[in-house]
Amino acid sequence: MKKRDEDRTKRTGEAKLSRAEREETARRKFDNEDERRELVPKLRERARQEYLRKREEDKLKLLEEEIRDEEALFRDEVVTERERRELDRKRELLR
Repeated sequence: MKKRDEDRTKRTGEAKLSRAEREETARRKFDNEDERRELVPKLRERARQEYLRKREEDKLKLLEEEIRDEEALFRDEVVTERERRELDRKRELLR
C-alpha cells in the first residue's frame, strides 16, 4: 500500500534539468562520432545567435539609459556642437 501511495505522489520539489544539462544529455545520446561532428556546429551556432540577440538587447537598453541621463543632466546647460551631434547620433541609432 505504501508503495502504491508513493508511486501516485506528485513530486513537485524535484529539480528540473537546466539548459546546459539538457544539451549535455542530448550530446550524450549521439554515440556515433559523425553525428557529434554534425551536432557541435549547430549547437555553437544556436548559442552564438542567442548571445548576439541578448547582447543587442542589452546594448539598446544601455543606449536608452545614456540618452535619458544626458537629457536629464544637460537639460538646462549649454552644450557644445560636438556634444549635441553625439546626442543626436545616439537618438538616431535607436530608430
